[in-house]
Amino acid sequence: MLGLCLAVTIGFQARSADLKSVLMPGQVVKSHAKFESDCASCHQAFDKNAQPKLCMSCHKDVASDISSSRGFHGRASAKTCKTCHTDHKGRSASIAAFDQKSFRHTQTDFELLGAHKTAACNGCHAPAKKFRDAPSSCIGCHRKDDTHLGVFGTDCAKCHGPSDWAKTTFNHADTGFILRGKHAAAACSSCHAKPAAQAKLGRDCIACHRNDDVHKGQMGTSCSNCHEETSWKQTRFDHGKTRFPLIGKHAQTDCSGCHRQANVFKGTPMDCAGCHKAKDVHQGTLGTNCQQCHQPQAWKPSRGFDHSRTRFPLIGKHRETACSGCHKAPTQFHGLAGACIDCHRKDDPHEGKNGVECASCHNATSWKTTSFDHSRMTKFPLVGGHSTLRCQSCHKGDLHKDKLDMRCVSCHAKQDVHRGKLGAECQRCHVAKAWIEVNFDHSSTTFPLLGRHQLAACSTCHADKAFKSTPTRCEACHRKDDVHEGRLGSACETCHNPRAWSLWDFDHSKQTRFALEGAHKTIKCETCHTSIQVGRVALPQTCGACHKGDDIHNGSFGMRCERCHSTVSFKALKTTK
Repeated sequence: MLGLCLAVTIGFQARSADLKSVLMPGQVVKSHAKFESDCASCHQAFDKNAQPKLCMSCHKDVASDISSSRGFHGRASAKTCKTCHTDHKGRSASIAAFDQKSFRHTQTDFELLGAHKTAACNGCHAPAKKFRDAPSSCIGCHRKDDTHLGVFGTDCAKCHGPSDWAKTTFNHADTGFILRGKHAAAACSSCHAKPAAQAKLGRDCIACHRNDDVHKGQMGTSCSNCHEETSWKQTRFDHGKTRFPLIGKHAQTDCSGCHRQANVFKGTPMDCAGCHKAKDVHQGTLGTNCQQCHQPQAWKPSRGFDHSRTRFPLIGKHRETACSGCHKAPTQFHGLAGACIDCHRKDDPHEGKNGVECASCHNATSWKTTSFDHSRMTKFPLVGGHSTLRCQSCHKGDLHKDKLDMRCVSCHAKQDVHRGKLGAECQRCHVAKAWIEVNFDHSSTTFPLLGRHQLAACSTCHADKAFKSTPTRCEACHRKDDVHEGRLGSACETCHNPRAWSLWDFDHSKQTRFALEGAHKTIKCETCHTSIQVGRVALPQTCGACHKGDDIHNGSFGMRCERCHSTVSFKALKTTK
């Protein structure tokens, strides 16, 4: 008895294994081959909704992205894994198909800007590593481009931008050492000979000009007592040893220009007003500390003033602007308004609709060139067709006060040919590149496109753009193709298939209770199916139903014609032995 039970158990297990192999739609891919014999690794009996959890139990990195809504999978709109991935397509099948040309990097946590847009994928994504492992910091890819050898840290974006690595936005004035005179035209390498030296470079003249010191240190290290930034070789006589070094125009002035009495030097005024009071166009409104604005190189123009010490440092185009551009009168320097709109109101093409915070978009480099990064500074990155729109296309009112609805329908309601019947989630089908381009997956509906349906234009079936009301029965679209004129019912799929309407594979002998034999094989369907049928086709199967007109006996022998007649020919009689 025990042997019998053991045999039954072994036989049942063998049949169960055979049953799995028969039910399995195909071999799994190579990477899943080790799980092929254990269906429970990927499937839970009678519960399809459990499959994503089983996937995540192996793909933990993807599960982490989805749970934290980051990365490609965390941002993807797909509900389940099988929406994009499938299996049982064979060992060599690819279940993670990926097209680098059509992939949109905005679906990841790292949007491509500037030169990154044209960079090759393998420039950041190593061939042997996953795409998710690519570094997101500048130094992760540009370490070999760091000519500073790490002296300035890893925050490359402080000076470099994504448009051009070689172009920097570094402002030397931020270091406390403003470049003037020949320093402004000198190459960086003239002072910063080695990257490591940049962090320790001295700011006194002798740090760079020791080799130019013809005095060999005999005059000390305060080179500026005699030399100036305009030209190293241009010197001021030994007047620099006094309390009033001669610089600029003072060096070209005759001694009698200040020392009016010959050989009388003591008591000569050393303040600017002592000599230049007659030239004070400000009429004393700015006090007597003329050197705040004027410089010894020339009384006019007054470019010696360090505007960075005020509440309005001059940067970009402001440096090139004449003082009179903002200060309309010589007595109008104190209390001048410093807001952009105070000078640029006439340059405001928004007519005040965007508020008065001009610096949010404009910069001092060029008024017409805006620096506002919509992708980084807002929750609505501008991609595709949005990137070429003017601000006023969406911002009709006050830019800062009016908060815009970020849903597609808020701007594209007039372009909705579906008239709201498909809801407000336009992004399910439309893409930002162009409104007329759609990226709809028909397989997510109850009517997957198979065979010739994949080549058909949308308008072929969806004539009025109301996609939800489109019928799914064959006859709704193929009524004109029905050569049977309805005589064989409306279940077209019984014979026809999506590969081609002209291809049909109906087997009358296997699919009905009336096998076609003899002369019945060569007759047309319409010979018996003479009337229009609705739903299932059901014809009488007695000979008399079709051959009543051929009955020369006028019914005297009954309706069982097959007792004497055969299907070879109605006129031929069966022979009896």
